[in-house]
Amino acid sequence: MSEVYKLLIVVYISITVVRCNLSPCPEILIYFHHPMTNAFARIVIANPPKNFQRLTLKVSYQTREFFVDDYQGLINLRWPLNETLERIRRGEPLIYIVHFPKVKRVPDVVIISLDNTPICVNVAIDPLARIVELKHDLLPPPFDPASLPVNKITEVPPTSTTEVLNINHEVGKEDDSEKRPSFSKVKIDELSMGCGDINSKENFKFKDNVRLRPGQWPWLAAIYITNSTFEFHCSGTLISNRHILTAGHCTYYNDRKLTPNLLVVSLGRYRLDDWEEPLSDNYEVSSIDVHPDYNFGLTSEADLAILKLSKRVRFRPTVRHMCIQTNFGQRFGPVEERGYVAGWGDKTPASKEDREIVEESSVAKLHVPLIISPKKCAKKTRKLQEFITSKTFCSQSQNGVSGPCKGDSGTALALPVSKKFYLQGIVSIAAADKISIDCDHKDFVVYVDVYPYTYWILQKILEN
Repeated sequence: MSEVYKLLIVVYISITVVRCNLSPCPEILIYFHHPMTNAFARIVIANPPKNFQRLTLKVSYQTREFFVDDYQGLINLRWPLNETLERIRRGEPLIYIVHFPKVKRVPDVVIISLDNTPICVNVAIDPLARIVELKHDLLPPPFDPASLPVNKITEVPPTSTTEVLNINHEVGKEDDSEKRPSFSKVKIDELSMGCGDINSKENFKFKDNVRLRPGQWPWLAAIYITNSTFEFHCSGTLISNRHILTAGHCTYYNDRKLTPNLLVVSLGRYRLDDWEEPLSDNYEVSSIDVHPDYNFGLTSEADLAILKLSKRVRFRPTVRHMCIQTNFGQRFGPVEERGYVAGWGDKTPASKEDREIVEESSVAKLHVPLIISPKKCAKKTRKLQEFITSKTFCSQSQNGVSGPCKGDSGTALALPVSKKFYLQGIVSIAAADKISIDCDHKDFVVYVDVYPYTYWILQKILEN
């Protein structure tokens, strides 16, 4: 069974524990937990037909719950359409992802049919439950002989994949797929001025799993969704006087793309729910840029987004921006070092005193995990293999009981270089424990490796 945990805090997760369902046909239906996208099942068709006009998949599930709106779930292809068709042509399995609505208990799939032929049937029927049917039609694009050569799909191929491939990416080697604009040295110098300095006397040496003091990690941003109240959604990192770098999946909520007016960013924040904090400032968001290669919910590659704030940030000791490496010829880190990651996700008490102070559960904590190369990580984890590529890396907890968790999506992993902190990666996804459906700190956390996307980041913050 494959379980993954997108590092996001959502209200229903904080008050419920989702049980782990047993699949009636494990070779076809695989349950897993992906709370960011509400994906709970993967359907694998081992030998799909290669020639079809329409391929219809129907999934019926049973539930006793009633939903807050008309949304009953949906079925998506595992890969973009053209890549899916190419994989079918090569004789590879056809894979779907099933998304369920917000529920306290994961619904049980009772029947799966392909072109009205049952391929998986669950005999355990709940007489008190109602049946909900989801449907997906796979339609090949129309063939145009004037523009397409015979037996070949020639539309633009997808730019990202979640397979474990190209792991032997050379550190420091430029990615030829990225366009290379030139930037003014003056602008680069201005961006680097004052970056990466912390408000601390600890000489950049932090212990693992400790509570941060107010303003101690001055670039940490809390991202809220503005519903009837402010709901903490994700973490982010201040990288200029007007830009927040976060995870691409943090720009979605309940499978829907968020618009700038729905987000508020808080800087200098200590407690998530204390709106009277004197050291924090709140900012509206004027624009959202998600990396064009990001494939929502299906990959960690290019899982990046930049939020532009509505006004410039007022720098001070408790609010500063993190450095971005701009010396592309000599990359430092991040493999086999210990990085620094901060956020509000992990609720593991850092000390005996923490257990006695209830309100301290909403303050940020710092972790110092070991950074693992993508190649080594892919060999050691089964839960996260499909999310590991050459443009990601992993980390592993020092103590096996604490680390980045729900709510830490989008926060940065940083390294100290010449007494400044430099951004190395963005938290994307972590393994989940199959019993508790909570973060499995004995496994790994996957990060977007920021270095291959540096030009895109600089382009957005220097030309915007």
